[in-house]
Formats: sequence, C-alpha cells, structure tokens
Amino acid sequence: MTTTREPKAKQMTSDLVITRTFDAPRELVWKAWTEPERLMRWWGPKGFTAPACKIDLRVGGKYVNCMRSPDGKDYWSTGVYREIVPMERIVCTDSFADEKGNVVPGSHYGMGEDFPLEMVVTMTLEEVGGKTRMTLRHGGMPAGEHSEGAGAGWNESFDKLAEVLATRTSTMSNPVTWFEIIGKDAVRLQKFYGDVFGWKLSPPMPEMGNYSLLDNEGKGIAGGIGEGGNGDSSRVTIYIEVEDPQASLDRVTRAGGTMLMPVTKVTEGVTIAMFADPEGHVIGLLKSNPM
Repeated sequence: MTTTREPKAKQMTSDLVITRTFDAPRELVWKAWTEPERLMRWWGPKGFTAPACKIDLRVGGKYVNCMRSPDGKDYWSTGVYREIVPMERIVCTDSFADEKGNVVPGSHYGMGEDFPLEMVVTMTLEEVGGKTRMTLRHGGMPAGEHSEGAGAGWNESFDKLAEVLATRTSTMSNPVTWFEIIGKDAVRLQKFYGDVFGWKLSPPMPEMGNYSLLDNEGKGIAGGIGEGGNGDSSRVTIYIEVEDPQASLDRVTRAGGTMLMPVTKVTEGVTIAMFADPEGHVIGLLKSNPM
C-alpha cells in the first residue's frame, strides 16, 4: 500500500501597521533609529534591555541587534537596508539571527517551522505641527497570534522610545544654554556685570582675549565675557543647543540666514557653529557631546 503526504498549507501572512506620534523633532526620532547608543535605550518590549547593537547605515549595509528578556535570554535579529531617505524613510529586511549575525530560522527561538525566514520593515517619519508621526509597517508577519504578539512588542518598545524622547526634549527643546559678551575691554565688562548682578567670574585668561567664565553654580545658562579679535566687534551672542549643528545650519541657509562659522569642535565635549539671521543678529549653535 502506498501513502501520499499532503503538502503543508502555506501560512497566512499580513502587514502589521503601527502609527505613533512623538512630541519630539523628526531629527531626534531619526537618530533614535539610526544611532546604536540611542536605539539601545528603547529597543525591546517592556522589561527587556538591548545589550548590543551594530548599524551600518547604508543601502546594502547590515544591522545586528540583541534584546534580552527579563530572565536573561537573548534574542538576536538582523537585516539589510534596502532603502534610506534621511529623516524620512527606512526600508530593511528583518530576520532572526544568532549572536554572530547569521540568519537563523524562527525555530531557533521556539517559533514554528513555517515562520518566515525574512520579513520587511518600513519606517517613515513625518513632521506634524512640531511633532513627529512615525509609521511602521512590518510586512510578511504571520497572521494571528504572531502578529498580535509582535504588535504588542513593538508598541511597548515605542512606549519606551516616547519616554526616552520626552526625557531628552524636556531637558533640551533647543534651549539657550550659553551666552557671550564680547567687547573692547573685557576686564571692565567683567567688573560691570559683577557689580550689577553679583556674577562670580573666573580670572581673565590673557591667552584667550581675557576671557572669563561665569560660574552659574548649575543654575540657569552659563556664559563668558571676553575681548574681540580678528575684527570681532562688540557683540552679545546667545548659543542655542541643537542635536545636529550642520542640519540646523542648512535650515538657516534655506531660510535666508548666513553662516558665519562652520561646525567646529572646540573641545572634546563641545561643538559649535555661528550664523547671522536676516537682520544681522549673531546666533550660536551648540552641541554638547557626552564624554
């Protein structure tokens, strides 16, 4: 007697679509997806951590992520970037992986034998009234409990992302963080502001145009008073903290402003740039680089 084996029914798949709006600039949300140290702060459902992340952000480049469950089990994933439109769109493949980044079947992590070896993730960002609308499409996800579980996992991850963004924007939101008062007689100016406001200023540094730093004791913005050089006339400049000075300079130029100083790393912890607005007011851009 002969027997025949019925072919296994093909598992039904669907596209999982999630839309979230974050109270943060699009630039910051983009960085949360594309910079390993930022992505590791929110990747994985509630209670999970992300101990490892590698990103080669280019078409054809590869990413490898690890999320760790509360009981210490690691789940690795990998994929290849198919499309990248800066600040707007990422399309990449999505597969389970081992710790070396090699693609493995879903059964490696207890999924069914017919779990797709490769899916596709599309993430888009839109600016909406000062906020950022993010749409995620996870294509090829098995319908039913797998899709429901993935949806819950993504949303818990995005809850963590919202918290990270809220923390960052509540302490930043492009605040004025530094000021400079530049004149012909720095010592005179330092005495004047010390007498008027009781400012505590460091001793003038002759090698830096008698520049003196304000000790604000961690309250309010900090600043300095010094003498101009190389034709630098008397001026007052405020510095606004930004995530990406170059991107901000690009917007300045498009809006009709003029770049006065390109992006310049002044110390290991600080990068600045300067521009003039359409009426000639000088504004500085500042980014604090974590040490």
